[in-house]
Amino acid sequence: MLALAVGFACLTVLPPAAASTPPKTLLVDVAHGTVGGLGLGQSSDAYVAVLGLPDYAGALESPSQQEMLWTLGTSTTTAWSVLRLKAASTAAEFLFAGRFTTPSGDRPGTTLTDFRRHWRASAPIWRIVRNGVTVEYNVPVGRVVFAFDKREKLQAVGLAPGNAGDTLCIIPYLCVASALG
Repeated sequence: MLALAVGFACLTVLPPAAASTPPKTLLVDVAHGTVGGLGLGQSSDAYVAVLGLPDYAGALESPSQQEMLWTLGTSTTTAWSVLRLKAASTAAEFLFAGRFTTPSGDRPGTTLTDFRRHWRASAPIWRIVRNGVTVEYNVPVGRVVFAFDKREKLQAVGLAPGNAGDTLCIIPYLCVASALG
């Protein structure tokens, strides 16, 4: 393991072997706001117990924000999960694009049309734009935000406080902007 100190921030880069997604499909519980039993406010240790060791930990996108990043390769463009932390190493935001399912049978690849049939059709759809380009569509249901790509296929789920799903980019491989590459 290599730890780099930059200013006051420390970035931990784990061995180059990328983290594979959990072998088990995680259940998304919209009523309790959890993915595989993981919720906001839980310790980062709980996430590591379910997801395995992250590939990167430290200040990834901002020197003031501590994050943990799981990837399929050596680039952030292969990220499948991000955990943003607040004080005391507890979860503040969680983005997950591994294997998941809902009690209604929604999983990665479900179309937005089918998803809206399973849930209330009146749920708002938030268009997330980066640099003038739509990168995803977010649909909040209960305490979970579901993220669909430009083809309107379900790609990821997110947990965020309040109405952050209105503007938060959820799909990890599209949203993580880091100097790591």
